[in-house]
Amino acid sequence: MDYLKTLKYYYSLSAIFLTLALYLLDPGLCKAFFCGSCAWLVYIYLLGFSFENFLANSAIISAALDNSAENNNGFDKKIKILVSILAGLRMALMAGVFAIFILKFKLNLAGLFGSFLLYKLVLFLVGLNYAAYNRRNTRQDSTH
Repeated sequence: MDYLKTLKYYYSLSAIFLTLALYLLDPGLCKAFFCGSCAWLVYIYLLGFSFENFLANSAIISAALDNSAENNNGFDKKIKILVSILAGLRMALMAGVFAIFILKFKLNLAGLFGSFLLYKLVLFLVGLNYAAYNRRNTRQDSTH
């Protein structure tokens, strides 16, 4: 789960610096960007919590069931369905938070969209770094 820690770190760091830069341009835009960035950071924490629970549950189930197909009784499918439901709830929670930001607090849409773009950019760059790291390490392992 090192890549989730990396994602949290780089997103937090870049959001802080962009928030400070936006404050010099427009305080209203800065407020919206900051609120959106905080919401995306909570989403990243929820994502990490979901992955940790999924890995722990699948390890417990596979250890308890001895990895045999006869004793499985569909637990793998139930875990996948549970993870899908949690992913849907996580996205519904985010949609609700952003709806409250827009409707109740009347935050700037450009700032909220900017926080979304920053989240996607950092997610892409961390994923690209993680993929390059794995590719480099698997290539080195295969030559030995």
